[in-house]
Amino acid sequence: STLRVLKNKKIYKYFKATIISSMYSTLKEANLFEAFLELNPSVIPNETLYIDDRLDILQKANSLGFNTALMCRNKLENSKLNVEIVHNMNDVVDLFLPTWKFGIDNDKLVNLVLSGKKTATTSLFDIDDIPCSSEKSIILFSDDSKACIVETEKVVITEFKNITQDLALLEGENDNLEEWRETHRSYFSSVSDSFNDNTKVIFEIFKVIKKFKEN
Repeated sequence: STLRVLKNKKIYKYFKATIISSMYSTLKEANLFEAFLELNPSVIPNETLYIDDRLDILQKANSLGFNTALMCRNKLENSKLNVEIVHNMNDVVDLFLPTWKFGIDNDKLVNLVLSGKKTATTSLFDIDDIPCSSEKSIILFSDDSKACIVETEKVVITEFKNITQDLALLEGENDNLEEWRETHRSYFSSVSDSFNDNTKVIFEIFKVIKKFKEN
């Protein structure tokens, strides 16, 4: 075989793309990547992930607009190489999870999540997407670096006034319900002129399943 196209249903759930790796080839041709391009002239680079264990090939693929990832069995710092590093196919799936940030005080809230103090968040029903139970996503720091992967455990859709103290305290930001309401009223009013206590909100409870950085 020359190139192995990896068709993983879990990957396709998040990213409609061709996943290619020359790592598993039995050939040692130096022009393997060029051979692939010749055989697949219709490939769309920005919809293709090219995985290899050779940096020079990845750099060439990247210069042509391909998404790239370095397959490496050893622990390496991404920042030193400026490349996505994967150790197995689960890591490849992680590359295509949806990402998000908190609407205010992002890094402060991210650190609360990493510490285990924050296990929920509230958003506006009319503005934000409704997460599904068991859905996974990546929370980012303000500089777009990855903080952690979270999995949605429960979603409550209700009016703002119906959020209870037990739910509010799961957000880890306030000591009581009134404090939570005051903080969230201020923020929601800044993003929606029509916000009031009868406005529908999405209350999402989640758990951290992987940390990219320890708190």
